Amino acid sequence: IDRIATIIERERALGPTTVLLVGPHLFDKKVDSHRTAQEKAKAKLIARSLSRLGARVVLPSARELYQGAEFYRDVLKTWSVQDATINVPKGQTHLIRLGS
Repeated sequence: IDRIATIIERERALGPTTVLLVGPHLFDKKVDSHRTAQEKAKAKLIARSLSRLGARVVLPSARELYQGAEFYRDVLKTWSVQDATINVPKGQTHLIRLGS
């Protein structure tokens, strides 16, 4: 997160910037069931941190769905981010205007 924050700060100093994240960004790998709650909490914390950094558009990988599409959609709802894909179950296409 610190490295991403530094890059974003440097780019914003140069002019208007839109932050687009290309997955994986929430989960590293599948985990045993006894670690599921911890991984979900970590994913929510990562999403909150990336939101505060100004990430507004994501292209998720299959890893974002490790805890299920419903969990992923719930995380996105709290993040104020646009998912720019249609490969997520029940996903919707979005027209994204950069700079808005």
